[in-house]
Amino acid sequence: MKVSKLKERFFKLFPRTLLESFPEDEWGFFIPSKCSTITKAGFATSLSPWVIEDAKQCEVDFLITFHDAWDFLYEMRDQCRNMLDSAGIGHLFIHLPLGTSEFGCGISLLKSVGCVPVEQLSDIYCGQIGELESEKDLKEFEDVLTRELGEDPRFRWNNGTKVKRVAVFTGAGCNTTYVKEALELGCDTYVTGEPVSYTHLRA
Repeated sequence: MKVSKLKERFFKLFPRTLLESFPEDEWGFFIPSKCSTITKAGFATSLSPWVIEDAKQCEVDFLITFHDAWDFLYEMRDQCRNMLDSAGIGHLFIHLPLGTSEFGCGISLLKSVGCVPVEQLSDIYCGQIGELESEKDLKEFEDVLTRELGEDPRFRWNNGTKVKRVAVFTGAGCNTTYVKEALELGCDTYVTGEPVSYTHLRA
């Protein structure tokens, strides 16, 4: 596939009007001069030097990631760009536009555990709220999450309330402000992939 064809398909999925509503570092392409045709694509959550090394080993010529190399990790972004350029590997990252889409992480997770998405929790960090058709015990909900994720979730607090209205922050959910917002919006359960000790304390 030509890189130009990938871009064409990308802009059909994510119209420019939508993309322009997000900060410019939330999505983008990096296309080295040696990358014009895609024969093998690789996928990863985040871009890092280790992911690029793996891509080279697997003869991948185009990487698609959720996150770019984070700029707060300092020199890593420049290192990654230099490595991609040297290897001739193209890169597309699509963070918040994918996170807030109907087929993005939060809504997909809610649907997979039987919740109907009802509203967005935060305009910035892709929080979503969903409701179960009927209440579940926390243990039952934990079993569903375990089955769907293929991972054992860590439940830090159970006040005995049934699970009915669920807030999901697949990422960036460590901020205690969002736990407070979820509570104010009537949520009884808070799910995130990125907690810290303060998240547990607030919950």
